[in-house]
Amino acid sequence: DLGYIGGLAVSRDGFTVFVTLVHSGLASANPVVVSVPAGGGAAVLVADLPVDSQPGGLAVSPDGISLLVAVRNPVRTLLSLPLLGGTSTNVLSGEGFEFITDVDVPRWGQKLYLGADGTDEILIVPAAGTPTAVPTNVEFIDPVNIALAPDSSTLFVMDPNIRIDASGRVVGAGG
Repeated sequence: DLGYIGGLAVSRDGFTVFVTLVHSGLASANPVVVSVPAGGGAAVLVADLPVDSQPGGLAVSPDGISLLVAVRNPVRTLLSLPLLGGTSTNVLSGEGFEFITDVDVPRWGQKLYLGADGTDEILIVPAAGTPTAVPTNVEFIDPVNIALAPDSSTLFVMDPNIRIDASGRVVGAGG
């Protein structure tokens, strides 16, 4: 039993799957990031994460040499973990939002997309700048998972609290 999966990402070459795990059956009591060969095999510990950090989404950096980990409560942080060894660093800390739930990045890496609970928005972060809301025609309640299309033309968002009604309108769970 590997534990609760918080996020999943595939390496740029497609040969490795990275997973964030909470309460794993591995050697650590902390949340962890592991790698698993895409063709199957044993999980290998990549990094321990801070105790009680509740890791969420995960993305591979455009250069393929680090992982970006969305860390929910309590630290509200986006971590960068070097895959070739080294210390993790904070890329972004939780100013103006309650949780970072997921992260995705275009292949060219000029910006980050973040799912942010608490502000109920999808945020875009330029390479050097402040997070701003992505304009949408949907009022999100809890955007927990996001995925950017390979050509970066579409951002897909999963929010368990909204749905499409019979007429095709997006409504809140109670609507």
